[in-house]
Amino acid sequence: MNSQKLTLDDFKQEFNQLPGDPSSEQCSAFNLAVNSKKNRYYNIPCLESSRVRLTFMTNKTTNSSEYIHANYIRSPFLKREYILTQGPKKETIPDFWRMVWQEKSTAIVMLCQFVETNREKCVEYFPRNANCSLRFDKLILTYEDSTVNKSMVTTRLTLHFEGETRIITHFQWKEWPDYQVPGSSEVMLKILRKIRARSTPPIIHCAAGVGRSGTFVAVEIALQSINSHFKLPDIKQIVSDLRLTGRATSVQTLQQYMLIWKVLLDFGVSNKLISEESVTKFASTYRRSFRNNNQS
Repeated sequence: MNSQKLTLDDFKQEFNQLPGDPSSEQCSAFNLAVNSKKNRYYNIPCLESSRVRLTFMTNKTTNSSEYIHANYIRSPFLKREYILTQGPKKETIPDFWRMVWQEKSTAIVMLCQFVETNREKCVEYFPRNANCSLRFDKLILTYEDSTVNKSMVTTRLTLHFEGETRIITHFQWKEWPDYQVPGSSEVMLKILRKIRARSTPPIIHCAAGVGRSGTFVAVEIALQSINSHFKLPDIKQIVSDLRLTGRATSVQTLQQYMLIWKVLLDFGVSNKLISEESVTKFASTYRRSFRNNNQS
């Protein structure tokens, strides 16, 4: 579909046609009372068909010990699975690191801040200073070093278990407000380049793990579709599949939906695949969506 032919009303119509919430039967573990404390938000469901099941360090006397609010994202355009999850809660920090070890993940992308507009979005689930470590039974997490710039904090961690040590790189992008969109595509494209080459599933989270995180992985699927087919992909189909078979309610706002288009077009312009003039109509529509949103 040509973005130049889409008016703001067209984008609104597409977004409103996306699949809604799944049925309770499709989210059975999420709805169990024993798991309620492990869910950050009661209204963000976790699909049963794609959820991550914890088998590493499972306490067999506790029925809920295999549950974590996290889903595998699979696509024919992705070389490997990605994992989308909520921002860890105090009760779920050990589960999060069990998942990291189980999935052999070496990259974590955090798309939120710990507190936003005076509300907790994510607990501090990793050590952030030298000589600090966290211990979860025999699983030990240690801070190594970090680099900080205006947009991003990159932290190197080591995860140890029974004589084996793995290096984990944690990327925190600080400039993406909740329910909104970042000002530039550059940082997103940079992070995607850094994690794309990993041979094990990167783990992506924001607060709920659906808005910013869903948009982020939808962009990656779309970019890899371009690499495969050399044409602009069907964004509506990508987000629909993401909601139906991966992470329910992914991409929460019209602006996030339009951001997918924006990043792809910015990528095309920066790589001289398309001209800057060819995306002027979309740029105008994109800006207008913010004016309308601010007036509503």
